[in-house]
Amino acid sequence: MKKNKKLVLFDIDGTLIRHFGPEGSINVGWYRFTHALNTVFHLDVIPVPKLNYHGSVDRAILFDIASQYGIKKEQFDAKWEEVKSAVVEYAHTKEIKQIYEAIPEAVSLLKRLSILPQKYFIGVLTGNVEKMAYWKLEHVGIDTKLFSLFVTSDEFEDRISLAKSTFAKLEERAGLVIEPKDTIVIGDAVGDVRCAKAIGAASIITMTGKHKKDELEVEHPDLLVDSLMDERVLSLLELTT
Repeated sequence: MKKNKKLVLFDIDGTLIRHFGPEGSINVGWYRFTHALNTVFHLDVIPVPKLNYHGSVDRAILFDIASQYGIKKEQFDAKWEEVKSAVVEYAHTKEIKQIYEAIPEAVSLLKRLSILPQKYFIGVLTGNVEKMAYWKLEHVGIDTKLFSLFVTSDEFEDRISLAKSTFAKLEERAGLVIEPKDTIVIGDAVGDVRCAKAIGAASIITMTGKHKKDELEVEHPDLLVDSLMDERVLSLLELTT
């Protein structure tokens, strides 16, 4: 009997890539965000994060910061395209040296899945805006052509709404219908588990992100592993020989 094609969705930050320094990705991203808000709204935003935005999506983070400086929702939404462009502009012009690196085990899993296109349709599910998602992957040398779908925060302000858009985007952009039961979300965070549950997908969570083990265990992911090359991951994805 022919098996259904599986949809595998990778998170980016903490799953496929990690920041070199101990301060973490959100502190790096803060400079992109402050640059964008200074450029578009002429706000003198202090480039020091006051809140923990880990697990949030870019659009929500940027609006939350802007709102603290008096920017109303309608003002922000009207300028959102400009804000996005300024975020990406900063990355391309200021972040010349390498500030992220690929996580080897994640890349190994990605490559093993990518050589089986008849079995797997590979996508990205991330809180980054689309152009930043591409930039981050290219920045660490991950071939963006390995992904056939990007589900990003350009249109969404929370991760659940973002995740729920996946199947419509898949059908619209690739002409494919894949059932939630044949979908696996691969991530490193509490939000990734919740996204998977919200769309009826399985979750594989790796300890390469910021969360402690007990924080992830309480969310009951289908698999919680130290490495994406764990035998249990390969077994779930039917990659064992």
